[in-house]
Amino acid sequence: MSEDFNLDQELQSRMDFALELVKLVGARVHKKWSTPGQIQTKSDGSWVTDLDQVIEHEIRSQILKKFSTDGIIGEEFPQLNKMGKFTWTVDPIDGTSSLVAGVPLFGTIIGVIYQDEPVIGVIHIPLLEETVYARKGKGCWWKPSFSPQLIKVGVKETAMLTNATFSYSAPEYFKRDRSQYILKKIRKAVPYERMWGDCYGHLLVATGRLDIMVDPVLKIWDFVPLEVIIIEAGGVFHCFKGKSGLEKESGISTNSHLLKELLTIIK
Repeated sequence: MSEDFNLDQELQSRMDFALELVKLVGARVHKKWSTPGQIQTKSDGSWVTDLDQVIEHEIRSQILKKFSTDGIIGEEFPQLNKMGKFTWTVDPIDGTSSLVAGVPLFGTIIGVIYQDEPVIGVIHIPLLEETVYARKGKGCWWKPSFSPQLIKVGVKETAMLTNATFSYSAPEYFKRDRSQYILKKIRKAVPYERMWGDCYGHLLVATGRLDIMVDPVLKIWDFVPLEVIIIEAGGVFHCFKGKSGLEKESGISTNSHLLKELLTIIK
């Protein structure tokens, strides 16, 4: 960067561009979601479609045109450029199983890391035309479905697990990760259970519509944007496997009161 480097401007330009990118993705998804192309099973058991790959390729191409030296870490293709001052994370379709089933709760999630710290996060649910985004220190903002409104949002203030609702994507993720005991313990402690999965569940926490979202398996392209969004919404994002920084492998999105109770249960 030159001597004229202005961090606030650099971050805001990437925040604005990330929002442009998800609009671009949304237009493509609306045209192609009903015919996502060939479905393949990856080594971790998850699915990938032609649409996942097309969208990530498009996002990468647009980022490189605008910010040619930024790093890019995405789910479907190898890393581009080394991690420098700025690195983007991209999950083109988070919730591919929902896409394949024709359920409109899948989303695109984009994050930005600045010098090893997550600083920008965007969740976009294209078929619902719903977006949540955050930039470190600037709060969390929500554009509700099919609405021109932009609302500053925060997590629910539920104080006790006995009054809470929790969600997760599917029990097989806990089985795959050999962490079924965690799901069993949470089920005993939290009375209300739903399965609003993937990034949509975290979006619901950030917008105050759900108390707890639990993900036993996360990758860097998942947790970077989620962490920024939840923290800027006044919540906490915690890896229950004890990892920190960019090494996280799981995630709980909630408020600080409920997290404290949860941690005493799942130890």
